[in-house]
Amino acid sequence: MLLQPFFSRPKRLRIALAMLGGLLSACTTSQQERPPVQIVDRSTSPSGSGASGPAPIVSASASTGTGRTYVVRKGDTLYKIAVEHGKDFRDIAALNQLESPDRILVGQTLRIDADAGASAPAATPAVVATPVVIGAPLDSKPLGEAGKSGAAKPADVGGKPADAAKPTDAARPDAGKPATVPDAKPSPVAAPADSAKPAADDGPITWAWPTGGRVIDGFDDPRNKGLDLGGNVGDAVLAAGDGKVVYAGNGLRGYGQLLIIKHNDNFLSAYAHNSKLVAKYGDSVKRGQKIAELGNTDTDKPKLHFEIRRQGKPVDPAKYLPAR
Repeated sequence: MLLQPFFSRPKRLRIALAMLGGLLSACTTSQQERPPVQIVDRSTSPSGSGASGPAPIVSASASTGTGRTYVVRKGDTLYKIAVEHGKDFRDIAALNQLESPDRILVGQTLRIDADAGASAPAATPAVVATPVVIGAPLDSKPLGEAGKSGAAKPADVGGKPADAAKPTDAARPDAGKPATVPDAKPSPVAAPADSAKPAADDGPITWAWPTGGRVIDGFDDPRNKGLDLGGNVGDAVLAAGDGKVVYAGNGLRGYGQLLIIKHNDNFLSAYAHNSKLVAKYGDSVKRGQKIAELGNTDTDKPKLHFEIRRQGKPVDPAKYLPAR
C-alpha cells in the first residue's frame, strides 16, 4: 500500500497560508517598532548660534547739529514760535519750506536756526547682510549609509567659503558715500553759523526807554515777561535800540498790535498793545525813532507792554535800560 503524504493537500495549503501570514505580521511589527528617522533641516542656523537674523541698523540722529529745533505744541502759531526764539517768522517758514505760515501741525519739528542738523556727523555706512544662498536639499539616505559616513559634513551653502564672505557692492564702504578724488584737499569744515557771524553783530546795544510813562507792572516771568508802561492812547512809542523790524501785526493773541525789532543775533525787543503801527516789516530803525502809538488793543487799559529777549528768552528790561 502506498504511503500517504504526512499532510493532505488541503491541510498543507492551510499551513502555508498561516506561515505566510505570520511572516507578514512580523514585518509589520518590525516597521512599526522602528524609531522614526529624524530629519535635520540644515537650512536654519543651529540653536544657540545667535544668528537668528541680521542685527538692526541703528541710524544716527538727524538733529545733532548746533542749531535749535522746536516741536510744535497745541496752541502754537508760527508767529509765537518766532517771537519766543527771537526770529523772523518768515525766516522760519522759509527754512522749513512751509507753504503757508498758518499751517503748522502739532508734533511737527521745526528748524529754528539755519544750521540745525547741518553739522550732524556723517552716518556710518550701514553693513548690509549678504543673504546666504541655500543649496539643494539634502538627499535622504538610509540610516545604514548615514552611519557609515561618520560625522555629518556641513551642508553646502552655495559656493566656496571665500565667495560667501565676499561683500556685495552695497556692503562695500565706498558704495554709500560720495566719490572722492584721490589726493584732493579736504573740504574746509564750515564753522557753526553763530560763530561765523561778525563780532559786531553781537556787540553791545545802547538801550533807551520806549516811552516816558512810569512802570505800572514789573518783570515777573512767567506771569509778566516784560515791563508794563502807563500812558495815553496815541503817545509815541520809540525804538529802544537800533535794529530791523521783523514783525508788525496782530497775529499773536494777548499782544494786540505788536511790533518786534531784532537788534542782533542775541537780542530783540517787543512792543505790544499799540493803537497804531508806524514802522513796517523789514524797516531799519534807529534808537529813539517813533515806531508806533501807544494803545489798549487786547488789554484792559492804555499801556505799552515792553519786552527784551535774549536768545529768545525773556529778560528783565530794567537791567538793560538806563536809570531814570
